[in-house]
Amino acid sequence: FRSVTTPGTILQPFAFYSSVSYQRHVYATGWFGYSVRPGLRHLSRMLIYFGTQLGSTYRPVAILLSAFCLVGIWALIKESWRGALLVLLFPVVYLLYFSTQAAMIVRNYLVVAPFLFILMARGVVWTSSKLPWPKARVGFAAAIVLIIAVNAIDQTKAAATVRHRRNVPVFMHA
Repeated sequence: FRSVTTPGTILQPFAFYSSVSYQRHVYATGWFGYSVRPGLRHLSRMLIYFGTQLGSTYRPVAILLSAFCLVGIWALIKESWRGALLVLLFPVVYLLYFSTQAAMIVRNYLVVAPFLFILMARGVVWTSSKLPWPKARVGFAAAIVLIIAVNAIDQTKAAATVRHRRNVPVFMHA
């Protein structure tokens, strides 16, 4: 239905068809250094990316946040398997679909990032609720705030490099 509502289908139908055909070909056959074997290889690479890079540029932090994501999934399932099914259906189907493609382009996975971050937060809250002492919960919360602050500083620095992207020597140095 979306292709019917896209203006390109009406204003430039041949260009639209050609563009969509080209994109389908790229995703089916791969694209330069962004190519991967479809199926389990692609799915495993996605999971490695989510587990070691999505949450932070610092690998130990990213792995810790991924662990919280898994805890969040477990807590969600334990709370209500129907609710878990509702929350997890779209990201799982979306990632399974993209795992059938030969082009692995990370920006395509950003659609599921909010789901994963919500699950990470759910895992953090669940973990905190299981800590036996109030001081432990305060220390845990402080550690989480520190992780978020470190990530925020890193992301702010990364965002500042964008303004230099056309100035190659400055961009490469940043």
